Amino acid sequence: MKNKAQNRWKTHLLELKFRTFYSGFSFILAFLFAWKESDLFLFLLTTISAPSYFEPTFLFTHMSEAFSAHLHTSFLWAWILSVPIFIYQGWAFLIPSFYFKERVIFNKIFLFLFLGVEFAYILTFYFLLPWLWDFFLSFESEKELLQIYCQPKIMEYVKNTSQILFFAGWFGTIPALIKLQIHWKLLDIYYLKYFRRFAFILFSLLAAAIVPPDYFLQFFLIFFFQFNYEIILFLSLKEIYNKS
Repeated sequence: MKNKAQNRWKTHLLELKFRTFYSGFSFILAFLFAWKESDLFLFLLTTISAPSYFEPTFLFTHMSEAFSAHLHTSFLWAWILSVPIFIYQGWAFLIPSFYFKERVIFNKIFLFLFLGVEFAYILTFYFLLPWLWDFFLSFESEKELLQIYCQPKIMEYVKNTSQILFFAGWFGTIPALIKLQIHWKLLDIYYLKYFRRFAFILFSLLAAAIVPPDYFLQFFLIFFFQFNYEIILFLSLKEIYNKS
């Protein structure tokens, strides 16, 4: 029995080793591709979210800053391109150990994880970053007494954008984590159902704290929060109904 248990552990560790290697190798390939096309990816990073009236012209004050911007951009896009592979490798490693009913549940959790992260990136690129551009560029001044023009440094922009995308990716994992906690009974679905009447108010306050001046983006964030809340609630209640 001990030999069988040891062999199983060795098999699992060997599989984990290979899947970690595949994930790391895919990240390296994505980084090399992003580095080879770093001009294109840097162009996408600075123009997708920039408003149409702003011509993205950046400067750098240190000799190595442009190189660092290309390097940082390559790591950022390699991470974004590799996230689906990381999620797949985690799913492929864990799913064989579950029973059929557990597989159905964890398939949904991993689907929530993938869609949540990707949707968070899309939301950031096409809504949050453009709003940030509009908000900060609104403080430019062409008055006679004071003229203020935007001349952003490339490395600061790349770093700030990377941080925003990093937190957005983690923010996108929230639906999957809530679904997992419900499955492990760390969260009570009936409490979430009762809390539903207060969720909209909480989401409204949270959206107002994140993007105070823009009502459209506030509405979009509230819709995103509430939509995920309702989907998780609906699927969880449906699962309980099917069991009963």
